[in-house]
Amino acid sequence: MTTNRLAASIESIRPRSTQHARALSLALPLTLLAALVSTVHAQAYVPDKGHGSISTDYQQVLVEQNTDSHGHRADLDGKIQYRTVHLNLDYGFAERWAVSVSLPFGSNRDHRNWAVPPSHEPGILPDPHGQHLIDDDHYHAGWKDWNIGLRYQWITDPLAVTPFVKYGFPTHDYQYYGESALGLHQTELQAGLAAAWRFPRPWQNLYLTGDAAFEYMQKKGPRRVNHAIFDVDMGYFFTPRLSLSLGLTHRISFNGLDFPAAVFNPDGTPNFDVIFHHDTLRNVTYTDVHASLDYDLGHNYTMSLDTGKYLGGDNANLVKSEVSLGVSRGF
Repeated sequence: MTTNRLAASIESIRPRSTQHARALSLALPLTLLAALVSTVHAQAYVPDKGHGSISTDYQQVLVEQNTDSHGHRADLDGKIQYRTVHLNLDYGFAERWAVSVSLPFGSNRDHRNWAVPPSHEPGILPDPHGQHLIDDDHYHAGWKDWNIGLRYQWITDPLAVTPFVKYGFPTHDYQYYGESALGLHQTELQAGLAAAWRFPRPWQNLYLTGDAAFEYMQKKGPRRVNHAIFDVDMGYFFTPRLSLSLGLTHRISFNGLDFPAAVFNPDGTPNFDVIFHHDTLRNVTYTDVHASLDYDLGHNYTMSLDTGKYLGGDNANLVKSEVSLGVSRGF
């Protein structure tokens, strides 16, 4: 989850009242496609040619439980913390066309009371593939995977529909075996549709947005595991400057493996190839609930506050709390 996920769609679904619409156009500058390790939300709005926005946000995520293939929860005997700053740019380079770039910088820590050797100790593997232990109760910082996106505003009114594609890639050869890793060191190609709809009078302050995307992932280990993400949000303008939205995100995986059963061969011996690549091979599903608050600061600046948590999932690290605060400037 990231801040400003809905603000860019609001422009296309603002109320029909001329006076109110003018106020909203001043209150809600353009924002951009901001990216997060597992859940990116696209925009149903494209800025005018030669216009766009820049933004930054700080995100903090806390994980204290994980689940098996049946959704049963287990405590981690500690916590995993993810801290990320996103630097974003969104630009309308042609009529109905926009490009977006997101550059996240992260600092992660696995803080647990290890009574036994850590589960991400590569030294226990016959071939650690050059990885070393990073789940050592210290923060590990660096650039995460960058991404660039392209979208086209196909339909504008009354329902905005925008196809999009996004490409994500590792920025450098970072350590990726561990909970405190900066990412999965895996390229991905995402394609989907984003949509936004404004309600008619007398509910013109109410809006609905959503997107659906398929993620084609780089093959890691014995198989390729792809994902699909679905998101829906409903929001309301309390004033021309202030809006609140509530939403759900659901992700499913295809061709993934269920854990912990997958780490063993039929004869009961460990499958070290699966163990090493388990973070990219897991059949991860989850459902996330979130809320976003956007407030116009004036002079083309918008501040956004976003919070959420996982309701449940399979083969997943459950997010207990997720909070991000950001600001964007339209130009």
